[in-house]
Amino acid sequence: MWIYLAAGFWALIAGIQAQIAWNNRSILPLLLAIESALVFWRLLNRKEDTGAPQPWYVTAIAWASVFLPMGIASLGPAPILASILSGAGIVLTIWAITSLGQSFGIAPADRGLVTRGPYQILRHPMYAGALLNAGAVVAWTPTALNIGLLVLIIASIVFRVYIEEKVIAGYSEYAAAVRWRVIPFVW
Repeated sequence: MWIYLAAGFWALIAGIQAQIAWNNRSILPLLLAIESALVFWRLLNRKEDTGAPQPWYVTAIAWASVFLPMGIASLGPAPILASILSGAGIVLTIWAITSLGQSFGIAPADRGLVTRGPYQILRHPMYAGALLNAGAVVAWTPTALNIGLLVLIIASIVFRVYIEEKVIAGYSEYAAAVRWRVIPFVW
């Protein structure tokens, strides 16, 4: 039942973002609407977790890392570089969600290892895209709240990465073939 509520939430967010895109004739909200619509679709059409259930706090941290970026507020129009970086992050996230197919999920689970698309380059490209998008917004609006939220987002993503790498079958072989987790040449 909860999955239908979550999917409904993402459908609502997609609609709001599409309306903002239409009203402002802006590409970034349109990209966010596409991303949210994909999350809606993937939540309803995903594989079952074949691994052991995760503790409640793992699920809570995963969902928090998804909702935290919604608290980041931008003030006024973004500089062109920030818009490009934000858009690139959203496009990377869309590509990752599309590549995941039915293996998509919010909380860490074993729904099958995906090695196609951006997963050939980074082990966690969806998180890389989310960080690029959130980081670009925080860079152009570096308020104390935004910086604090970004720190929490980074911490929650690092936590999710380590948990996912433990629960997905065949991950050690994949990690040997794809070196970088989230940031090329760094981590």
